[in-house]
Amino acid sequence: MPGLKPDTAELWPGGPRVSLRGDGGGAFADSVLLADFAAARAGRARRCADLGSGCGTLALALVALLPEAAVSGLELRGPAVDAARDLARESGLESRVAFYAGDLRERHPAFPPEGFDLVGMNPPYFAPGRGAVSPDPERTAVRQALSGEVRQWIAAGSRLLRPGGRLFLVHRAERLPELLRAMEDAGVAPKWLRCVHHAPGYPARLILAGGQKQAGPGLAVEAPLYLKTPDGVDSAEVRRIYRGPAPDGARNGEKA
Repeated sequence: MPGLKPDTAELWPGGPRVSLRGDGGGAFADSVLLADFAAARAGRARRCADLGSGCGTLALALVALLPEAAVSGLELRGPAVDAARDLARESGLESRVAFYAGDLRERHPAFPPEGFDLVGMNPPYFAPGRGAVSPDPERTAVRQALSGEVRQWIAAGSRLLRPGGRLFLVHRAERLPELLRAMEDAGVAPKWLRCVHHAPGYPARLILAGGQKQAGPGLAVEAPLYLKTPDGVDSAEVRRIYRGPAPDGARNGEKA
């Protein structure tokens, strides 16, 4: 697997092993934040899908945070699928998480329409030709929308969700209006929104968004998530996220 053999570590003590290379780009930390956000709002989700699963960070974190759920990951790049499968085996989670090679814009037998309770995704943040271009083709594939525009990702997620199912994504804050329109056009009502800031006083860098298929209106704009304190150390919430679930299955004080 040239260029994708990951340096790995436990995501939290006793947690799944993940790639420290960030799925070929800067997706590692964003996927961890998304997993925490989605798991806290997952309801009774049992069948979960991760579109554009890369090296598996989001899928592996979700399956660890949702002990009664199974997760299927779909990824365009074959070497990333192989890496994700290796990490699932190293984590002892191969019975509950499976990774498949495929294009989210096309039908796949392992991803039937209306077959999932929850869909998560970390779409590329830039359209082709926009944003910083890396000499590493794997990083370019992660950062730029070579596998479809974000509207196509959201439409694919909606197609997989049962009525009432929930869709969660992380993206750049400046693209929020486009994301909300795409969710509504796909029949997914925006329900949860949280802005992610480097620290108090900084503008939002990312947004965490969630919606529900065929649901009525009503968007909860939640308190900001700060990654750092004004002194530059990890915030209490970031420290909680990287502690993982409590031994009794609770999520370190966050309401499920």
